[in-house]
Amino acid sequence: MSELQIEGNICEIGGAFYPVKLHAVPRIGELIDFFSFIDQANGHPPAKHYEVVQVVHAVRDVSEKISQSKDGCHFVSVFVKPTQSQFFN
Repeated sequence: MSELQIEGNICEIGGAFYPVKLHAVPRIGELIDFFSFIDQANGHPPAKHYEVVQVVHAVRDVSEKISQSKDGCHFVSVFVKPTQSQFFN
């Protein structure tokens, strides 16, 4: 697991999105303890607690006739909402 394989975005419903690289795709209902280096660099609070609401996978096929497709594509958008879950206390 030396290299992260899945590119994606953590997308706040009705808010910001954050580019991420993942080892695994979160599932609906799971909690995410998120730290944003982007927000930290911009002077905003970096720590966030989310619940996964929906996951959308963008997948492309592979064709021997199209060289750009040879590596395939898997990009996920993980839609989240803020949570006040007791599990973050």
